[in-house]
Amino acid sequence: MRKFFTPSKLAIIFDLLVIFALALLPFNWLKDGQLILGHDAGIPLNPLEHFKDRLFVWTNIWGIGNDQGFALGALFFHGLEGLTEFLGFSLQRGQQLPSSYCQRVFHA
Repeated sequence: MRKFFTPSKLAIIFDLLVIFALALLPFNWLKDGQLILGHDAGIPLNPLEHFKDRLFVWTNIWGIGNDQGFALGALFFHGLEGLTEFLGFSLQRGQQLPSSYCQRVFHA
C-alpha cells in the first residue's frame, strides 16, 4: 500500500500553509477606519476611476496631459483594486485584498 503523505508531500503542504498564513498579514495591518495613504504608496482613493485612466497611455488628469506609458506594469495591480471597488468592497478591504493576493503570487 502506498503512503499518501510522503515526506516530500508533507514539506510542500507545510510550505503552502506558511505562504497562506503570511498572505493573511495584510488583514492585520489596518484597524477600523484606517487606510494606506501617501504619494509613494501608489494606492488611489478612487480605484475604479484610476484603473480606467490607466487603460490609456495618455492622461489628462495632470495639467494639459501627461504620458503614463511607464506605469503599464501596474495595470494588473490597479485592476485588482478596481475590481474590489466594482464588487462593492470597502476602500480598506480593497487595499487589503490585492496586497494579500499579490503577496501570495509574487513572493511565493
